[in-house]
Amino acid sequence: MALSTASGVASRLGRRVPTTASSTPALVAGCVALACLSLLGPAPIGYDPWGWLVWGREVTQLALDTTGGPSWKPLPVLFTTLLAPLGDAAPTLWLIVARAGGLLGLVFAFRLAARFAGPWAGALACLALLLTPDDASRWVRYMAQGNIEPLLIALCLWAIERHLDGHRGQAFALGVLAALARPEVWPFLGLYGVWLLWRDPHARPVVLTLGPLVGLLWFGGDWWGSGDPLTGGDRARVLGSSIDRTVLALERAFGSVILPVWVGAGAAMALALRDRDRVQLALAAGALGWIAVILVTTFQFGFAASARFFAPAAALLCVLAGIGTVRLVTALDRLPARVALAAALAALTVPFAAGRVAALETQAVESSARGALLGGLDTAVGRAGGPDSLAGCGALATDLQYITAQPALAWRLAVPMDLVNSRIGEGPGVIFALAGGPRNDRLRRPDSRARELARTEDWGVFAIGCPDS
Repeated sequence: MALSTASGVASRLGRRVPTTASSTPALVAGCVALACLSLLGPAPIGYDPWGWLVWGREVTQLALDTTGGPSWKPLPVLFTTLLAPLGDAAPTLWLIVARAGGLLGLVFAFRLAARFAGPWAGALACLALLLTPDDASRWVRYMAQGNIEPLLIALCLWAIERHLDGHRGQAFALGVLAALARPEVWPFLGLYGVWLLWRDPHARPVVLTLGPLVGLLWFGGDWWGSGDPLTGGDRARVLGSSIDRTVLALERAFGSVILPVWVGAGAAMALALRDRDRVQLALAAGALGWIAVILVTTFQFGFAASARFFAPAAALLCVLAGIGTVRLVTALDRLPARVALAAALAALTVPFAAGRVAALETQAVESSARGALLGGLDTAVGRAGGPDSLAGCGALATDLQYITAQPALAWRLAVPMDLVNSRIGEGPGVIFALAGGPRNDRLRRPDSRARELARTEDWGVFAIGCPDS
């Protein structure tokens, strides 16, 4: 009885925690400032972000070409289109946007969990989020290299907060932005839009105005860039049997958070069921529903189920785990008992978290290595004669061992991504080979047709059939 009463009181007190919406602009500014400071360290941009940068520049030139590169996503391209006129500063500015978005994801995870169970719940949610969405704790890597998922988490959690604060039109607008980043948002946004049309006349103009933009920008952008509105969907499909893909998706869904997070989230769900807390039950339904959407699209349509696709579900599970853990601890009446339970839970969590915590250091080392490769690519382009000389020779190719070089070269040489491949074919062209790799060694042999244009610590640049400059 005491446990039930204390837990109910804790839940009600959590819901009365005042919102901090007025502090959001300052928090956004703080996250942007921290993102700028992060550039003092390694700043390697990933494969997808380089593609978005290329597409943003092509949009400003009215020459969008989505036949090469990653799958089409409208949200990041909206940003990179705005950044494209700033030229060489665009990649750095995109990193600031993406990293600031990732930091905001931590902020909103903290605020959402603290709303229901206080600041300790918020802190636990943030710590758990840092260890997602796989054993390598690649949430940090995705944020560092400019992927969209950390920003997507921020948009989803911010939309939930705006809804809980009664600003439903703003919540829907944030949901639209999230829906422009990942298609898994669509069913949730659609249901929310229908509910708003039925229940909130003030939000109807927002729903009717912004809702259609999701389909227009997703399918219209790909149609413009490739001649087929489904090019991105086709590119997202993977080979293999439906059963194998679904099993792999289930494994990645379960591994998106550590086992203690599942346990803590389960505790929150159980307490929410007992207390009839519809908000927390909705958060749980959102996390499980997101996983279900990915499983269905994987089984039915053959789409990939990368670990990062589960990031929003993982974030909600982390929020629930923070809430559930704190509510279990604070349900005990006496302070010594609370301390003992908290210590026991921490000790039980260590074996599950240790590997992922260690992976954070690995992420830093790998980030530095990728940054060096990209920096060497810039140097190699310059030593080989610059973008105009290289792009004018013919085909372009680079090693698949570092696939990020393909869109990175497309950006630096101002060419469409489908012109940078793994081979140059029969005609003349330029090859960027990783130093010490088999292709590099083969091209440097005396009997090779290749002429070495430049060499750095990480790259060799070779021309085949190109006239001497």
